[in-house]
Amino acid sequence: MFSSELLFLGLVLRYYQGKPKNNPKGVRVYIKDTRGSVNTLLAQYQELHNYIEFKSIHLDQLYFSHRLYEARLHGSLIIPIDPQFSSPADPTLSLILANEKFLQFLRQEYALVADTNGSSNGKSRKSPKWLGSKTEFVLMLYALIYYGIIDMELNVLSTHAQQFFNIEIDNIYRTFNDIKRKKDPTEFLDKLKDNLNERIREEIESNHA
Repeated sequence: MFSSELLFLGLVLRYYQGKPKNNPKGVRVYIKDTRGSVNTLLAQYQELHNYIEFKSIHLDQLYFSHRLYEARLHGSLIIPIDPQFSSPADPTLSLILANEKFLQFLRQEYALVADTNGSSNGKSRKSPKWLGSKTEFVLMLYALIYYGIIDMELNVLSTHAQQFFNIEIDNIYRTFNDIKRKKDPTEFLDKLKDNLNERIREEIESNHA
């Protein structure tokens, strides 16, 4: 969407305007703070975000038909500036798309700063790398969130985990949708459990040998 591209460019421009100069540590803090603000903003529109990511269609008439914005029906959305030429959800959708792209940009910026800092210190920083598939990675995130052992929004957890494990997932919601269609959606988690139990048994037997 053209409007989302304009919003994205505006976000990038503001980022460079506020970015600290000659201060790698300050830049990292700046990026983390900016990323937190973006995630907070996206969380405000989680309902529409999930609707789009899950490719739902049952509310298309409400969101995307050329009808006037009604606070009673569209109160969670941004009010269109020109409702005659846009659907009630168009401005909000543009905002979501722009900020998702901006998050990807911030991840790249953070990686560049981290690499530069490591080089300047004469050290090579080797971050953990996810060796499994992207599907398995997404399944792990959902398992942690659904079990309730991490107090964090899914999109925030995903951002941190992708940075930490040096992996990039284009769309975690769509990936999870694909997982749900599998004959055995949790096969990977079952294999993890079996492997861990086997290792535990081997260590117990080794200690008693």
